[in-house]
Amino acid sequence: ALAAVAAFMFVSMNGQMFAAILVTMLLGMLAVAFLAMNAIGPWVLGVMGRVRLRRARTPAQLLAARRLLDDPKAMWRIVGGLGLASFVAGCLTAVPALVSLAGDSDPDAVMQMSDIRTGAILTLAITFLLSAVSAGIAQAAAVLDRRRELSLARLAGVPDDLFDQVRRREV
Repeated sequence: ALAAVAAFMFVSMNGQMFAAILVTMLLGMLAVAFLAMNAIGPWVLGVMGRVRLRRARTPAQLLAARRLLDDPKAMWRIVGGLGLASFVAGCLTAVPALVSLAGDSDPDAVMQMSDIRTGAILTLAITFLLSAVSAGIAQAAAVLDRRRELSLARLAGVPDDLFDQVRRREV
């Protein structure tokens, strides 16, 4: 993943001679970076789940870590879109800085770079909101999927606030 990101940044900074080749290489490196993030993301969540499981001191921490370990790929699907959009927005935010290094002081170019930066920030904000909504929907679906388990736990005397704590930690 680091090599893919480094290669993407290297190509974007040093490949100004051949625009068509540059665009093709940038898109290829972007695809490689996306694939690397999707390959590594669930693994990182699994590692985080194992660490949280070992450090769990409360029932809520233990249950949240177990649920994370149960299906890290499903958890990654909830936040993966935010990670990918953040990567793209970060790359777009770097474009104006790279262009300013080239010494372009044309007012139209400055305005265009400002618009690109604003678009990247808006993309990031909207993606964050959509990811938050997606996480909420995923948690609501998880409650419906676990309704039998939850109702049996309630009958066994598990307090309702424990389930709320587990959901917050899970998200």
